[in-house]
Amino acid sequence: MSDPNAATIDAAAVTALADTRVSWADKGLPPKTWGQPVREVAAAGLRLSEFPTPLLTLSAPGMQSNLRVLAEWCSERGLDLAPHG
Repeated sequence: MSDPNAATIDAAAVTALADTRVSWADKGLPPKTWGQPVREVAAAGLRLSEFPTPLLTLSAPGMQSNLRVLAEWCSERGLDLAPHG
């Protein structure tokens, strides 16, 4: 089974998006961000209460724990799993 923590972020791709302007088509972002570059929106430190609902939030520690438990369960049974969402 492969290492579940092996994912990497393509820093060049993220940097390339920094000057892209947010618009109405960017679902889940508040209207006050429309027209702003992604770098400014990311730096603004928006509060969860500013985002439209419904809103899904994830807990990093909770996700890491769930990933570890599921990886162990699969390993014990000789299974490979391709989770997606």
